[in-house]
Amino acid sequence: MKKYIAWLSICLILLFGSALYALVTPPLLLTEDSDDTSQSDLGKALFEKLLYASSESSNIRLQDHDLSSLSSWINRDAENSALLLSLNKFGLTLTFTRKIDALVPFYINAICFYSSYQNKLNGEGCTLGRLDVRNSIVEKWISWSQKKEAREVLNHIVEHSRLSETELVLGSVDGSSKPDVVKPVVDKSVSNNLPYSEKVLLEKHHLELMGGFTIPRIKHGGMRYSSLYIDNLPGTNQWVLGHPEGFVVVLDEPDALGKGNPSGWPLMKETTRVKVLDNVRKLGPTGVFFRDKNTVIVSGRKSYRSGFEAEWLAEVDLDTHEETRYQVVSNTNLEYDNFHLMQSLGGGFMRITDDKWSAQNLNGAEFLLGRGGYDVLGSPLGPSLGLWNGTNDAPIFLLNFPKEYPARRDPYYTYPNIDPNTYNKAKLRMWKMPDNEGGYWQAGDVGGIAFVNHPSVKGIVVTHNFGRGVHDYRAQGDIGSGKYFLVADPTAFYSEEGIEKGDRAAHSKERGNQAYPRGLFARGAQVYEPEHLSEALTGRVLPYDTKSKRFDWPRDGIDWSDDVYSHTQLGSILWDNERQLLWVVFGSLNQTYVAAYSINLNNSPSTQEQEIPTSWLKEFEQSKSLESSLKGIIN
Repeated sequence: MKKYIAWLSICLILLFGSALYALVTPPLLLTEDSDDTSQSDLGKALFEKLLYASSESSNIRLQDHDLSSLSSWINRDAENSALLLSLNKFGLTLTFTRKIDALVPFYINAICFYSSYQNKLNGEGCTLGRLDVRNSIVEKWISWSQKKEAREVLNHIVEHSRLSETELVLGSVDGSSKPDVVKPVVDKSVSNNLPYSEKVLLEKHHLELMGGFTIPRIKHGGMRYSSLYIDNLPGTNQWVLGHPEGFVVVLDEPDALGKGNPSGWPLMKETTRVKVLDNVRKLGPTGVFFRDKNTVIVSGRKSYRSGFEAEWLAEVDLDTHEETRYQVVSNTNLEYDNFHLMQSLGGGFMRITDDKWSAQNLNGAEFLLGRGGYDVLGSPLGPSLGLWNGTNDAPIFLLNFPKEYPARRDPYYTYPNIDPNTYNKAKLRMWKMPDNEGGYWQAGDVGGIAFVNHPSVKGIVVTHNFGRGVHDYRAQGDIGSGKYFLVADPTAFYSEEGIEKGDRAAHSKERGNQAYPRGLFARGAQVYEPEHLSEALTGRVLPYDTKSKRFDWPRDGIDWSDDVYSHTQLGSILWDNERQLLWVVFGSLNQTYVAAYSINLNNSPSTQEQEIPTSWLKEFEQSKSLESSLKGIIN
């Protein structure tokens, strides 16, 4: 195979020397001028810069911020795409510092698209092709190339190209002269944006880790804070996170995704801090949403019960620092209903990444409020989303699981019941045992919610942190307890070890409950049908009347920590339309990261990764059998 590639490369060099010269020539680096150009005109200004630069060099490298501006400008008008592609009649090669994993000449892409499209017109059944590189920008041009106004440009490029329609030459990512020969491939998932009824729900094996960034630990008041909740301004390299002490922090992402071990991923850079919700009692702006480049909406919720706060939602202008607070209450304005509203819809947002779908199904909403998850009485037992009209009016619940109707989860949990002296209130009344269809939400945390808008994949995707093993209401900080009321170490919790640090309701005396296995910290995803949101809005279904597809988040490339005090958790999850990536925040109190995943339908389900260790499952089943046998003896 190597000999074949080498021979073919030599032939290509001989046949198409002038084309290869464009690839080998050191790139002319375009940088952004310091003049105060408005964001809307950056793309146009960059195009004019390209026209000028093309007379000096046929190989031009774009900065990351240049590509963002150019992409925004291209998306505004198909004619802009035609103008840009027309440059390639000179053999111009445009390459990018980060968005593409290889140097991809535009005119070569166009040949690939045109050839495949012609095959389709000729009735040969081919769909539009694409280069076999992980490249969301290429995928955008596939969609563009289906438009009528693209035909003339594509014909023009093919006629003026020195390359054949079947041989594609890509330079390596560092700009070196060694070429690779790549064949165009058929990819229906990219070429056809399927109707939602034909899309498939996101599954675990669709996800491919591409790399990521390190989120800085924010220093404030002599302490450092690691955030699990961030948002990205679409089409830019800007991110924002909220600090519980009452301010937001704007971040710039590095030039390139980090690869390999996350501990070596490049660090995002803090650029701005702006106060917001800085004096609300026991509530900070943990949920953040970039409305536009100057406006961030924030919201918060309580991590313990300390009463309802009417001002849990606000927006702030990053330039003027002007803050607008809303006083959003429930329709009944009762204390319990208000608190449940805040706990359900505070602390998070979901960006609706398909404008057309939203216009047809959710009154054109740009985003929904919500996160949900249980961490204090009054919180929902599952994820939550609500439609808000931007005033003090009560939002409309579209997804919500009150304690009477908990969301579903796996069945690998139980409550202490082996020791005959077990405290009879170790199990909360709202907790339910598993049934034949699985388990029920216990005290799991929601990290974030994303609306996936892949051409062939859909889903309201929720990140879910929870426990597997024995759950005990008394497991709230005493030795052996973990998060989510999980007994992390039954041997320590149900003994006198460390009772000086706490022995709530005398759990130390229930030594028989040491027979339960150690608790496991789990990180998963719950995926809901987008259609549920529109049905709930019209009243055809209730907000809790839906089921999810569930899976454990893939561990590939990431080493989870299971430390009781700093175990890995999942946080915000965001769908990036521009880059066709699913961003997921993960980490612990010590450090957090944001990982980028591509979606590949061609992946096969993994048979190697065991989500739950077989040895643990065996111990768990043995403890359940012991429960049953002791019940029989007592009865």
